[in-house]
Amino acid sequence: MIEAKTRLEFDKILERIAHHASFSMGKDRVLNSEPSFSTLIVNRELKRLKAAMLLLVEQGPLTFGGISDVSFPLDRSNKGAVLTVEELVDVGRFINGSHRLKKQYEGFDKQYEALDDLFESIVVLDNLAKVIQKSFGEGGEVLDSASSSLRDIRREIRQIEGQIDRQTQSFLNKHKDALVEQVVTLYHGRRAFLINPRDKYKFSGTILGESASGQSVYFEPQFLNTLQNKLQALRNQEKDEIERICAMISHMIGSESAQILANLETCAILDSLFARA
Repeated sequence: MIEAKTRLEFDKILERIAHHASFSMGKDRVLNSEPSFSTLIVNRELKRLKAAMLLLVEQGPLTFGGISDVSFPLDRSNKGAVLTVEELVDVGRFINGSHRLKKQYEGFDKQYEALDDLFESIVVLDNLAKVIQKSFGEGGEVLDSASSSLRDIRREIRQIEGQIDRQTQSFLNKHKDALVEQVVTLYHGRRAFLINPRDKYKFSGTILGESASGQSVYFEPQFLNTLQNKLQALRNQEKDEIERICAMISHMIGSESAQILANLETCAILDSLFARA
């Protein structure tokens, strides 16, 4: 068998076919293909291949957009792990991609019976897809619509940031003489002003440190200290809420991981089949 495959340059043929696959699992199925001596399997595959070729001629190529190998995050969620935002977005893209693929096939005005069992086996998970879609953007950002708590926290953050901007600008305008530079600077991640050392006790606030030259000090007025502490507390709440959302959706994916994995395997079979077609 090995000698026959070598003479036929079977590996080179598979490489050329794999080039037409849409995602990694489809390519792997092609590259790992082995000749079959089962009449049942050969007849089934020939019927599927004939139907796939006819479909391509009559309907054009199928859309595998969004479909990728998400077996690793599925395995992690099944074990109770909390997925990253990127992993959750990838799973959401796959679910939507497999739904589009099934919908595209069902929308054809002609049936291709040899392929029906494959497309029918793709189970639509509408509820999970909607939860992921309302929670994450395509760029991997967590949306305000992910939860009412997150929306409220972010609204408060924007309000505090607005207060900080207004009050820092007011401080700059009122105390020009005390400032070394009329700009707001950052000191260890906190907004501060550079003021003359002789003026450092004129205002209520905290001296964060001195410049390298000693000609100015980093000063955080009390109003700014209060607002920035509130802002940091809100950002911590935002982070906790995002972690809660990720944990909740990871659990939902874990509960459906077997079915999503089955859909993934079906998509890989279809991808390799249409690559051969």
